[in-house]
Amino acid sequence: MRLVCSTKALIQNLRENGWDKLFKNVTSFCEKHDIEVPNFGASYVARQGRSRHQRNHITVEHYLRVKIFFVTIDKQLQELNCRFNDQVMELLILSFALDPKDVYKAFNIDRI
Repeated sequence: MRLVCSTKALIQNLRENGWDKLFKNVTSFCEKHDIEVPNFGASYVARQGRSRHQRNHITVEHYLRVKIFFVTIDKQLQELNCRFNDQVMELLILSFALDPKDVYKAFNIDRI
């Protein structure tokens, strides 16, 4: 249960504070391995679909951060929240109280 909660918190922290560190790591990796680093301040141009005809003035960095980074993290958080919602977490807590190993430590009358 602690792992689920801490994983959710770490992923949320990554979403809120992780972009700059990731951006810096990717840029340094590209420079180290002689990979061309795109101009992240340039306008992003969609390569396919109807959106390529629209004139959305967004930068490459904005596209990578919002359309890829945030969406990926949000999907991970959504998956965790679906699998471990409040009801499931309560069921885990209640079932943990019935664990015969170290009964005196696990038993909590307030949780039952």
